[in-house]
Amino acid sequence: MTKTGLLLVLLLLVLPFGPLSARTIDGSKTPELISDEVAFEVFVWLAYLPNNPTETDKGFVEAYLNELKLTDVEKESVRSTVQELGHNLVQITNEISTASIEKAKDLYAEREELVRMGLQRHALSLDPWLQHTKSLIRIEEGD
Repeated sequence: MTKTGLLLVLLLLVLPFGPLSARTIDGSKTPELISDEVAFEVFVWLAYLPNNPTETDKGFVEAYLNELKLTDVEKESVRSTVQELGHNLVQITNEISTASIEKAKDLYAEREELVRMGLQRHALSLDPWLQHTKSLIRIEEGD
């Protein structure tokens, strides 16, 4: 899957339930319109290595971390920061995909809380990279 395709999938995961308005948010032009929570969740998905990663998984994460121009020490710090959170997000997202609508809403709220708490804990140390991640995000909403 291409980086653009992955970002589109990730954005579908982080958009709230309910009707969408007709507009486009381009993080490269208006990063202030991308919430820190959305940027943090996308950042985690892009930097997370699943259990038993393939060489493609490893290469994708390494390319993303290189794009952020991280030192080796910073890369290791990011990896350790996102692993547990990424694992939990994968579990919740998998549950959402098979849950009833009511259960999915509860799981979505649980995922939002998980992201919010992770962001509170790591916002200062990750801020420059979150701002860069915002520049990669493009959200297109339709009627």
